[in-house]
Amino acid sequence: MDTLVCIRTFGKIIDAGSFASAARSLRLSPATVTKHVQHLERRLGARLFTRNTRQVTLTEAGMRYAGHCSAMLADLEMVEAEVGELARRPQGRLRVTAAYDFGARELQPAVLAFAQKFPEIEIDLRLTQRMIDLTGEEFDLAVRCTARPKEATLVVRRLAVSRLIACAAPGYLNANSALSAPSDLRRHNCLIYTGTSWHDVWPFPRKGAMEKVSVAGNIRTNDNGLLRKAAIDGLGVTIQPSFNIWRDLQEGRLEQVLGEWEIEELGVYVAFPEKRYLPGKVRAFVDFLASHFVSRSGWEAS
Repeated sequence: MDTLVCIRTFGKIIDAGSFASAARSLRLSPATVTKHVQHLERRLGARLFTRNTRQVTLTEAGMRYAGHCSAMLADLEMVEAEVGELARRPQGRLRVTAAYDFGARELQPAVLAFAQKFPEIEIDLRLTQRMIDLTGEEFDLAVRCTARPKEATLVVRRLAVSRLIACAAPGYLNANSALSAPSDLRRHNCLIYTGTSWHDVWPFPRKGAMEKVSVAGNIRTNDNGLLRKAAIDGLGVTIQPSFNIWRDLQEGRLEQVLGEWEIEELGVYVAFPEKRYLPGKVRAFVDFLASHFVSRSGWEAS
């Protein structure tokens, strides 16, 4: 007799609460269900159930066996699902969220390339400045740009690194006083991003020391895209992630300033809820992003 079939029957009896209910659910005769349990009891040399006319209860041996069987069946289902995924292309709806600036400039091209490679997957991409609760709002994964991921309940994988860079347009720099040290920023119009904890005091670490400069300017916003455009238009100095401005640096629309001082390093991460079994559509997208962002040397352009 197939022991695995008998174990599945044993589990169904526990779920259904009786031999008769399990038999109906499995479309087996009550006699067959009884034979399955007897087979397990002979193998184990122990009784699994105590039965009377009104109820079925697990013996102490039965309770211990049930715990091991439950874990074993869960592992088997996970392996079967994963192997099944290998036999077919990933499909289904994939819900992804990311911040506006990174999503619009760097993630969108990756999404389009992924859609061409996996046309069976329906991609729902939501760009927002809000930190979305992936589990509560039923998202499959998020792409985060942060110095340190804070969501302990998520699985996090780093895709790339992006520096924060102080920059301004060549025309602005030519028309204003020199910027040779962070303290010189006090004489400049600073375009301030309010999405950080240090937006009014810009930090410049160097050789183990930290110089902090209080800054002021006529534009404050949580939209890095607006600050980038303002800087290109010659309105002032801004701090931008390198993924947002590397093309502008290469093509001369912006120039890095205070390059000898570091500001902060951001990681680009993909985050998703921890699960025993990761759906094929999620695994495919995570692996694709890891390959897509494996080398972003352009982000380091200066």
